[in-house]
Amino acid sequence: MIQKEDWKKVQRGYGSSAVYYEADVQRFIQTVLESKNKRDYALVNLLIYICLRINEALSLVIHDLYLELQELLIRDGKEKKSRTKFLSDKVGYEII
Repeated sequence: MIQKEDWKKVQRGYGSSAVYYEADVQRFIQTVLESKNKRDYALVNLLIYICLRINEALSLVIHDLYLELQELLIRDGKEKKSRTKFLSDKVGYEII
């Protein structure tokens, strides 16, 4: 009889195989910037430059941002784990 501890996790698929070029990313950022929506622009910068998942970026609160330390605390990320991401100078200034 097979027990639960005998189970093995099998990865069924991989992330998108789509390829995005720097020019495409910059064009997208420019489109968001031209919309003059500061929230969307900050979210796009977090998604692209810090590699946040969409649900992580949307669940952020201002108390998770530590500008003095240039850190961003992500709570309840993948598998409900918390982690810290470091902000580059560009992203830090873009989101404030």
